[in-house]
Amino acid sequence: MSNHHTVVYVNGLVRPVLAEAEYSMRTESPADNAIDIYDGDTTENEEEDSLISSAECRICQDECDIKNLESPCACNGSLKYAHRKCVQRWCNEKGNTICEICHQPYQAGYTSPPPPPQSEETTIDIGGGWRISGLDLDDPRLLAIAEAERQILESEYDDYTASDTSGAAFFRSAALILMTLLLLRHALTIPDYSDSEDDDPSSILSLFLLRAASFLLPCYIMASAISILHRRRQRQEAADLATRFALVLSSRQPRPVINYLSMEP
Repeated sequence: MSNHHTVVYVNGLVRPVLAEAEYSMRTESPADNAIDIYDGDTTENEEEDSLISSAECRICQDECDIKNLESPCACNGSLKYAHRKCVQRWCNEKGNTICEICHQPYQAGYTSPPPPPQSEETTIDIGGGWRISGLDLDDPRLLAIAEAERQILESEYDDYTASDTSGAAFFRSAALILMTLLLLRHALTIPDYSDSEDDDPSSILSLFLLRAASFLLPCYIMASAISILHRRRQRQEAADLATRFALVLSSRQPRPVINYLSMEP
């Protein structure tokens, strides 16, 4: 009986590359294989991150990325973030850099405009004695000017009052005497009806009253007109005197002085 030996060459059938790939797949970490399993959870986390990364400006109410917003003060919640330009514009409008909610100053970098110049005003404090700041009432020059102006005004007023009183009294007396004489002459010139048959006392009385009325009415109108003109002249002279006094005061003070009335404690 003869023996047969068969030899099979297997080195060409086995590929080392495939063996290495299988080994690498076996040794691969479980975390790498679980990527596709958690696709849904990853999407939800990305949405939450996008919501957290956006906020709303508390001034203009616009929603944008947190990177474009700032936290200017100690406020929290929906009032925490704001645009820098919005906060700066609000500081310019209100004139300071203090938060009106938390009462804390804004962080460095925000500025406020300088306060406007104070207008002329009068501050009255009733806590003590009166004084006028900005004007020395004990200045000898001011006292001399005030005394001279007072004497001028008093002398002018006395002269005006004396002349006005004497002139008015004279003209009033003369007018009254003349009116009385004219009234008597005009009223008593009544024709003689003694020889007439139509002599009636009532007609004589009516004629007397008519002549008296025809004389007194024009006199009353003239007296009223003279009185109106006299009062108008007095008002005009008083206005002129006040204007002169104001001009004197303005000439003594070439520049305006702001006086603040206060009370000394």
